[in-house]
Amino acid sequence: MSALPAPFTAAHRSYVKSLYRRILTNELNWIVRRDLWRAKALAIRAEFERNRDIHDPRALAEILAKAEADLAKRKHPDPVRGPTAPDGSGTYLPLYALTSRGQNMTIFLTTDMFAVLSTAFALQLTSDLRKV
Repeated sequence: MSALPAPFTAAHRSYVKSLYRRILTNELNWIVRRDLWRAKALAIRAEFERNRDIHDPRALAEILAKAEADLAKRKHPDPVRGPTAPDGSGTYLPLYALTSRGQNMTIFLTTDMFAVLSTAFALQLTSDLRKV
């Protein structure tokens, strides 16, 4: 952020809550298992609570700038996106095939994985799967 809101205002409170949520979300992108993520979330909460009683605006600005820098440095390169987003994690393209035993089998590719495949390869893969 270019300028921090004045300390101890509603805008400042909203900014700190937003920063807290962004840090938690970023950590959840790195640590997918919630049981392991919970310990990190408690450590983040303790850090925010430790700085809760700081009333000096300059010290507060330094702490928030450091937190923003740490978040930018630790930003996940491929964050989890919601399933309803256009490039979201829940958007799947099904490919159908038969197993060697004659049972139906469905292979799900995310849109990101499908985009990596070239069109020719994807068409060849689809036609090969139909023959199986």
